[in-house]
Amino acid sequence: MLTIKVVGQEKVVHHTTRMTDKLKVFMDVWYHKVPNVTYGTGVFLYDGLRVRRNMTPVGLEMEDGDMLDFFEHMDGGAGPFIVGSM
Repeated sequence: MLTIKVVGQEKVVHHTTRMTDKLKVFMDVWYHKVPNVTYGTGVFLYDGLRVRRNMTPVGLEMEDGDMLDFFEHMDGGAGPFIVGSM
């Protein structure tokens, strides 16, 4: 068993599971405990590697107390900046 922490801008969530459980469980727990984040709207990273739902802690060589980072997708931004005379 190991406890992994998921950290995002909104909250920190701890969850304990077996080494062979899919990380989908952590993702589902995150979205359940952070209700103002829409399910599936972000990305989870472990040591800079994007975590997929079918990955396991043992496959990523995770240890007790390791951390997943959560980043919500951002849309928008400025359009192209056009310089010209009028």
